[in-house]
Amino acid sequence: MSAWSPWPDRPPPRAGHVDICRVRLDQPGPALAACRGVLDNDELARADRFRFPVKRNEFTLVRGALRLALAQLLDCDPEDIRFRYGPHAKPDLQFPRPPRPLHFNVSHSHGLALLAFADDRAVGVDIEKIRPRDNLEKLVNRFFSPTERRAFAALPPDQRTRAFFEGWVRKEAFIKARGEGVTLGLDRFDVSLTPSRPAALLATPFDPPEADRWSMTGIDPGPDHIAAAVVEGADPRWRLWEMPPIVLP
Repeated sequence: MSAWSPWPDRPPPRAGHVDICRVRLDQPGPALAACRGVLDNDELARADRFRFPVKRNEFTLVRGALRLALAQLLDCDPEDIRFRYGPHAKPDLQFPRPPRPLHFNVSHSHGLALLAFADDRAVGVDIEKIRPRDNLEKLVNRFFSPTERRAFAALPPDQRTRAFFEGWVRKEAFIKARGEGVTLGLDRFDVSLTPSRPAALLATPFDPPEADRWSMTGIDPGPDHIAAAVVEGADPRWRLWEMPPIVLP
C-alpha cells in the first residue's frame, strides 16, 4: 500500500476500517511546542530523559500526534486522554473509554512515524529505515525462524538488506498486535520476507490455528523506509492517511 490521503478535518467513518496515519517528525519548533502542551507529566518526563535532542523531539512529536489523532476520533480534548499499559508496555485507553473498543499502535524510525487505529480488534504496526547492516546474517540467525533463515540464504546478496527489514517489520507488527513483545520469541513464527512476495504471516508453529486469526499488509511509507501492519480478523479495509503539519491552536 502506498497511496496516502490527507487526514480529514472530521473523523472518517470507522466501521470495518483499519486506519494507518503517517506523521513526519522533522517539524519545526511550533509543532514541538504544540505537542508538549498536550502531553501529561509522565510523557514529559520520559521525553526529557532522552540524551539527544533528535530522539527527544521525535518522542514528543509522536506522542503529541497520537493524542491529537485520538482526540479527534474520540471527540475529546487531547489533554484529557489517559493511557494504561499492559504487562509488555503496550498502551491502551484508560480514559475516555469509547462505546466500542478503539485499538491503536505506534511506531517510528528516523523521521517518520505511523499511527494505527482499529475498532474492535487488535492492531500492530512497525516501521524501519532501510540501512546497511554489517551483521545481517548474525541477526537473521538469532531472531528469524528456520524457514525464514532458509529463505534469506537463498536470496541474492543484493536483495538481503531489504529482505531482512521486510521480515523484521512484519515480525514486529505481529508481536505488537498480540501485545506480547519479544517474549513470544521472534523465531517461533514465519513471515514472508522475499521482496517479490506480499507481506504475509505464513505459519505459527507454537499454535497452528493462530496464523488464520490475523491479517497482514505491507506499507510503503516513503523513500528509504519500510513498514507493515497486522490486525486481528480477516479482510480488513486498510486506509492510509497523512497527518498535516502540527500547529499551535
